[in-house]
Amino acid sequence: MITTENSLGALAKLCYAHMDGAILTPVDLVSVLNRIPFSSDENESMTTHRLLLDQIETQGSVVHNEVVKPAARDALNRIKQ
Repeated sequence: MITTENSLGALAKLCYAHMDGAILTPVDLVSVLNRIPFSSDENESMTTHRLLLDQIETQGSVVHNEVVKPAARDALNRIKQ
């Protein structure tokens, strides 16, 4: 599970920086967000969750895309719990 969460965290980071709609799509990011919160690797979970919060606070971030936004909101709510 640690390897899976680390890979998903890396995919989220790639999506935040390079989502182009062809190779990395909003659906790719939604698939990662649907698996948050991470819990197997404390360092990865803290990093990935913090990056999501940073993206939510950043205007123009890909998490504000109409496809991604509901998944980001749900992920944030699960982190809060």
